[in-house]
Amino acid sequence: MPDDLEWDEFLLYVRDGRVVPVIGNELVKVEHEGHQRTIESILARDLASELGVEVPDAASEVRLSTVAFRYLQARGSTKRLYPKLKVVLDRRPFEPPEVLRQLAAIREFPLILTTTFSPLMRTAIDRERFAGRAETEVLAFTPYSKPGDLRSASALPGACVYHLFGMASSMPDYVITDEDLIEFLHGLQSERRPQNLFDYLRGRHLLFLGCGYTNWLARFFIRTLRNERFASGNPQKSEIVVDDATRDDSELAVFLRQYDSHVFRSLRADEFVAELHRRLAQENARAAPAPSASGTHQREMPAEAVFLSYAREDLVHVRALADSLERAGIDIWFDERRLVGGVDWDAMIHDNIRRCSLFVPFISRNTEAATEGYFRVEWRLALRRALRMAPTRPFIMPVAVDDTPAGSPNVPTEFQQWQWSRLADANGIETLTTLIKNNVRMLRAPQFAAS
Repeated sequence: MPDDLEWDEFLLYVRDGRVVPVIGNELVKVEHEGHQRTIESILARDLASELGVEVPDAASEVRLSTVAFRYLQARGSTKRLYPKLKVVLDRRPFEPPEVLRQLAAIREFPLILTTTFSPLMRTAIDRERFAGRAETEVLAFTPYSKPGDLRSASALPGACVYHLFGMASSMPDYVITDEDLIEFLHGLQSERRPQNLFDYLRGRHLLFLGCGYTNWLARFFIRTLRNERFASGNPQKSEIVVDDATRDDSELAVFLRQYDSHVFRSLRADEFVAELHRRLAQENARAAPAPSASGTHQREMPAEAVFLSYAREDLVHVRALADSLERAGIDIWFDERRLVGGVDWDAMIHDNIRRCSLFVPFISRNTEAATEGYFRVEWRLALRRALRMAPTRPFIMPVAVDDTPAGSPNVPTEFQQWQWSRLADANGIETLTTLIKNNVRMLRAPQFAAS
């Protein structure tokens, strides 16, 4: 059966934020003793050695569930499995493989789901997007206590990794055995499931990469995350499956294709990620803007400049304030062209919010209507930085360009603690310029110099 994925259409969905990757153990491979091995197989052999369990020769892959089954068959204690595996994992300082670094570099994926329990995806994102800083939010599901969930179904932080089958710990809160897998799958279908996460997935396309589940297990796993019948015919929701197990199972492939799912057979999961990364990089290079004629808003941000954050529909108001601030001798920075994608550009924005003196979010009926938008990422980054500041230190200065009230549903409640300005007021631009200028001057005082 030929591949039927339309790359141009798929890339459009990726750029629009309509695709969520789901990665599995097949994708996470490293060089080990002269062979490419899944990390699961390496850990399985280490665990077998710790527990005195015999496994096949070194030439074959070994599943953790196989080691666990043989250990329990020999009357081993279930309780020992989880702390033992955590110790084994901690002894192996794995580096994120190239495929995870490539996936992490695709900033159009703010959310990545994983069936693995290792922290490698988070490590890769922190390195590729945040210069090694621990900025990635990490959440995990467990059927035994309150599971992690997104704070909102309509917007995400800058990056989030969600562990569907738990994270490694000394407790049985992650999947090792087949029985664990059944229990976690059942939990994800129950009332205990993370509701915001499933609401976020609604209407998005799922990209399964190296999950490795076969036949009926694969069908149930995909159906669980799909959260609706295969026969629903929802044009806004489909699956792209790239892994060896599905490629080699023609019955499963035919079933999925029958319901408009795409089974990609010509590339392995790591090759698919490499191709996606290459195509997006090419598009970013073609879309890179020429340098600004004046250089005013496209240059590197001066230290301690004022950062202006906005929805593109409000650009005219932002330009008016920017011009006024520059005439007053205030360094400002804003993304005038509203670039989408681009690894370097995204990293620059994160760094600029970290280094700016004041953060000015423009709030309007446009931002209120936009349930998604990059400005919301900027707002969350600014709020995260504000948490480290003293209450007396001015930082966030909300500006309403119209009559949008501070208590609007899509305005962060934290913005209400700061003084708001309104451009619709008489002399609004002039008044705001003076206020910002006074705050910049205040921040240069000794008591604020180190903040």
